[in-house]
Amino acid sequence: LVCADAQHYFLSPSTLFDFAITVVSTIDTVQSYLAPEGTGGSVGIQALRATRVLRLVRIAHRHPGIAVLAQSTIKAFHQSVGCFVLMAQVAVCFALAATQLFAGVREGAIIDPSGGYVNFDSFGSSLLLLFRIAVGARVPEVLSDVRASPPYCTEKTPEFSGDCGPHEAVSWVFFIVYSAINKFFLIPLIGGTVVNAFFESVDDLRCVLTPDEMRQFETCWGALDTYQTGYI
Repeated sequence: LVCADAQHYFLSPSTLFDFAITVVSTIDTVQSYLAPEGTGGSVGIQALRATRVLRLVRIAHRHPGIAVLAQSTIKAFHQSVGCFVLMAQVAVCFALAATQLFAGVREGAIIDPSGGYVNFDSFGSSLLLLFRIAVGARVPEVLSDVRASPPYCTEKTPEFSGDCGPHEAVSWVFFIVYSAINKFFLIPLIGGTVVNAFFESVDDLRCVLTPDEMRQFETCWGALDTYQTGYI
């Protein structure tokens, strides 16, 4: 801060981040000396100590490879928002269908109606279980549980709602379609977005001109080329 210009120092996000970490660490150090022995300080100051881990982020400013990974991660997050929204819409639709088809199915290798959320008895538990299936949970075991049929389950009667699953073909079609959509479309789409963001970050790193310089050039060109003909 003494060697650099104060205005430029506080306008730079990286130096501002370093300044915040330094201030928090200083407060933690001073408080540790002032606090009574054995108390460890207040809970709020103790929570601030976790910010010391953020010092590792400073390595990204000195290592180009880590900087590219950080930039690609941020860029991929923005580009993947639409993919995650689409995945959420698919999960909601299938969760609603699963609640209607598989609610009340008897306990099995995976399905546990009395165990909380590993079942299709409610929309929330269906959504959570379908998310686990989307990321590679034990699909064959779940499919085997929901295909329960007599004599391994109780059929529906006037006195009992029954705990059997729907027709076997319905269960097969439901899980094959859901797994295919996630494993062959949605998850590869997110992976492709991440890879594309990484290569875009590498191209930006290799580019001679920065995006700010290109915008400045476009502004200067537009001032001279008032009719936007592309020629001066």
